[in-house]
Amino acid sequence: MGGLAGPLRVLAAVAAPDETRTENPPLDVEAEMQALLDAVSDLASGRGGGQVRILEVASLSQITAALREGSFHVLHLSAHGSSSTVELEDEDGEPHPVDSRALMNAIRDAQAAVPLIVLSSCAGASGGGEAMAAGLIAAGADRVLAMQTSISDSYAIRRLAAFYRDLTTPAGDWLLAQMQELERSRARIVE
Repeated sequence: MGGLAGPLRVLAAVAAPDETRTENPPLDVEAEMQALLDAVSDLASGRGGGQVRILEVASLSQITAALREGSFHVLHLSAHGSSSTVELEDEDGEPHPVDSRALMNAIRDAQAAVPLIVLSSCAGASGGGEAMAAGLIAAGADRVLAMQTSISDSYAIRRLAAFYRDLTTPAGDWLLAQMQELERSRARIVE
């Protein structure tokens, strides 16, 4: 595996199980994905490129397949969540709760390095060492960005847009450079 050079590449998995099959209310995934696309578009205009691939079905098998097809700096999961799981879906629209171990196994199965996992869901960082985010780190994730509590759709969308816009700043340049250096170091160790 080689290093992940720019431009920024984001794989966005949008979990929207059939409304009649989940107890959770529908998320405003269209607004969230538009905010992501707008922010990366702003990033692209400043750096000469930026890409977002949106998976319409956020299943582990689809995430694994997409990671096998290309390299990404960020795996962005838009889903309902708890402190220990995110609610993905299967191809039939059935909700499918996934814990950190299952998600990391899917990433490993793809033989992909993902420098940053963004959990755009509630409470992924709550619960200390038992939290979804902590479990991802313990299972081998490099970096995880997650919320500590329940959040509204509108708040999540605003924070998402601000985060991805911040990648256009010098601090964002530094973060991307660090992710790329980490991947180059890992590639040297593997070789």
